[in-house]
Amino acid sequence: MRTLRRWGCHRMGSSSLEELERTLVDLRLVALDELQRALSPPDESARTAEVLLNRLQKAGLLTPYQVEKLLAGETDELVVGGYKLLYRNAAGTFARVFRACSLEDGRTVALKLLRRRWCDDRETVAAFRREAEIGLRLHHPNIVRIFDVGVHEAAGRTPRPYFTMEFVEGGHLRDFVNTRGRLSAGEAVRCVRDIASALDHALQRGVCHGDLKMTNVLMSADGVPKLIDFGVASPSGRAAEAPRRRQTVEYATLEKGTGAPPGDPRTDLFFLGAILYELLAGEPPFPPTKDYDERALLSRYSNVRPIRQLVPELSPRLAEVVDRLMHLNPNERYQTPAEVIPDLTRVLRELSPEQSQIAGGGGQDAAGERATVLVIENRPKLQDAMRKLLSDAGFRVLILGDWHRAVRRLQEAQPECTIVVASALGAEAARACSQVAQVAVDNQTAVVVVLSSKQESLRKSLPRAPNICVLTQPIDAARLLDCVRHCVKRSSEDRP
Repeated sequence: MRTLRRWGCHRMGSSSLEELERTLVDLRLVALDELQRALSPPDESARTAEVLLNRLQKAGLLTPYQVEKLLAGETDELVVGGYKLLYRNAAGTFARVFRACSLEDGRTVALKLLRRRWCDDRETVAAFRREAEIGLRLHHPNIVRIFDVGVHEAAGRTPRPYFTMEFVEGGHLRDFVNTRGRLSAGEAVRCVRDIASALDHALQRGVCHGDLKMTNVLMSADGVPKLIDFGVASPSGRAAEAPRRRQTVEYATLEKGTGAPPGDPRTDLFFLGAILYELLAGEPPFPPTKDYDERALLSRYSNVRPIRQLVPELSPRLAEVVDRLMHLNPNERYQTPAEVIPDLTRVLRELSPEQSQIAGGGGQDAAGERATVLVIENRPKLQDAMRKLLSDAGFRVLILGDWHRAVRRLQEAQPECTIVVASALGAEAARACSQVAQVAVDNQTAVVVVLSSKQESLRKSLPRAPNICVLTQPIDAARLLDCVRHCVKRSSEDRP
């Protein structure tokens, strides 16, 4: 791969700049016509890598991650397999996860790439590949799907295994609870029942998860929990094939201390109970710590306060489910995920309507049902803020960062209201707002377009219709909510 280190931020000759331009096109980071538009009209002050790349970033053609790597000359982490890496989403001890885009069809995926320092470690490489192979066998709506498995090769570098996964808009359950606070009983039970269904699917294929925790459950933008990270998964009822040093401390402590065999599906159920406990109580059953010795104490898992001490209004039947899932004696727990699902379903039927709904009011349509608001926004912090604002107001919230995908979603389903945050869309803002507005007009649904002060001219290009509301920043949360509520009410009344 061609090196870019000499470009840096300094003024450069035309040959060096032309080489940068060729690299951008050769790697398919930027199309030739897009590059030509970014360079037009010619500007002598733009004859540095930094200015050129910043110009492409402002136009929405490169991401900050790509610009950083290009300026540092680290081009071997820009395109992996047939995917260009857009952002780094997460980083663990053994691998990094990126948001990536297919060079062939533009499909957004998550790409997990083994860290370079582990590529010569046979056991780690084998465990990484095994995680991918397990994922390829699991096809369930509550398990993140694995698509492609491959090896990334760069000149002079050790080959690096990778695999691609379904990209889930949203964060993990821990972030979700930190943002929202404790869930209603209905929400918590539905979520855990979905996870139990995923565990049952895996167990039927001979696999236990082996690392069930809040951060290994993603909550999609439309409220669907999805299991991730089968990196230490083990065949049920047998010793884990993954290297012993990679078995989680929590699982090893619980199994050794209770006489359960390694790879016992009942251990997954104990930690499923811990998830249900935290969703209901708003705090974990055992205090979080990074200290290895504390995590290796059996007393940490045996001295859990009964759930009803924290949530006295909890129904006795639901408390019994939590207590049985987290019983220290594995013989007293549910024995399989399939066994707990009927009890969770019965609990859900017995909950009052108030307990089954999300807290907060004002998010109903004309028929009294919770209204759905689709938000088009690609910045994680603002996604979280919008999700909290709208969820607390009682709306069902769906957040998508890719406006093309959002348009397809609007054509297939019809939320009561769509919010387009135009400042997040860069050079594509005009096209995106226009297409979303047109689909909304055709479907008789509402759209709230939020423009930055510099985008005010876009207002004239949008259709003039009673179901389209245009706001210009700065706006406060109360004004946005008032607009959304008005639009939802009008949209609901106008629908046949």
